[in-house]
Amino acid sequence: MEAIVEGAVVRSGDRVSVTVQLIDAREDRHLWAQRYDRSVNDLLATEAELSQEIAAQVSGTLGGGHSPNAVRTNAVDPDVYDLCLLGRYFWNKRTEAGLARAIDYFQQAVQRDPNYAPAYADLANVYVILPSYGSVDREDSFTKARRAATRAIQLDDSLAEAHTALAMVALNHWQAESRLAEREFHRALELNPNYATAHHWYSFYLVLSDRTHEALAELERARDLDPLSAIINADEGQLLYASGRFEEAKARLRQAIELMPDLGQPHETLGLIDLEEGNIADAAREARTGLELDSDNPRTIAEAGYLMARTGRTAEAVTLLADLNRRIREPSAFPAFIYMGLGERDRVLDVLRQNVKVDGGLQALHQWRIFNPLQSDLRYRQLVGGAQP
Repeated sequence: MEAIVEGAVVRSGDRVSVTVQLIDAREDRHLWAQRYDRSVNDLLATEAELSQEIAAQVSGTLGGGHSPNAVRTNAVDPDVYDLCLLGRYFWNKRTEAGLARAIDYFQQAVQRDPNYAPAYADLANVYVILPSYGSVDREDSFTKARRAATRAIQLDDSLAEAHTALAMVALNHWQAESRLAEREFHRALELNPNYATAHHWYSFYLVLSDRTHEALAELERARDLDPLSAIINADEGQLLYASGRFEEAKARLRQAIELMPDLGQPHETLGLIDLEEGNIADAAREARTGLELDSDNPRTIAEAGYLMARTGRTAEAVTLLADLNRRIREPSAFPAFIYMGLGERDRVLDVLRQNVKVDGGLQALHQWRIFNPLQSDLRYRQLVGGAQP
């Protein structure tokens, strides 16, 4: 039998009403239903009760024998919970300003309840991606992420979100900690196989390990678990583009834009696909749109600069290159994108040479088809080879 669980949650003040039903998917027949009315303070206990009850119903009705892991049920301050919800909302925006707001909310949460582990895990998950979206000190941000994730694990070792954050810190220290990254990702997925972000970010590890097919499978799983995540759709579209699967990539990128119209990343990737398909005007338009939406992101500036250069808008590309160089505080491969568009191959290699020892600096280049013309250049092959752990 194939069955699905449907549910609805309604909150009024400090009360929460949860309705859950188990449905036979083939016959559209209700097998079981229940309603739970609880205080927000008992939210974790309600979650545990629901998981146990649903598991028991599924086991009894469908013949399964699996019981979920026990869930910790300490009372939650409703205000702390609300602060974390607000933080996650701004974290999902994936902009420098949004991440700054998220940090503020999570810091308020841990100040209000210093023993609430999920708030520390959330804070770690912001710090670990912050260097990708703004001009911050990478090591300082990763240090803060590691500290917050470690505190979350000290409070609750069963928290998949904390192990995922720690895995991402290790991933950004690829040369020394790639094995730690893999162990922590596996631990997170063992603790919660349905945690979409763990599947999403584990795909980054697989990309750096040159296991693109597996990375795509992880991204698809992440999207299945969280189909409304714009960033998961966008990152899946990016990797599909890198794999030359343009039509599938466009579907995912357009879905990302529909879910979050102010997200710049998918527009840039669409522009890269337009360029390869010979749609020059469309490529330039997408580059400008992405840049307008996310003008502080070094990656967005780099991709837009490359597209401007390749579509004959050299002056704009040079301006973007100068802006990018002002923003980056440490060695970065991103200026090489624009030099590549300008046809300055020696400058490209100079920039990449400075990044050989930067963790993840060159291993990730195959996510962009931008550098494919360099595959025949021995100097490039030696640089990329030298970046491997």
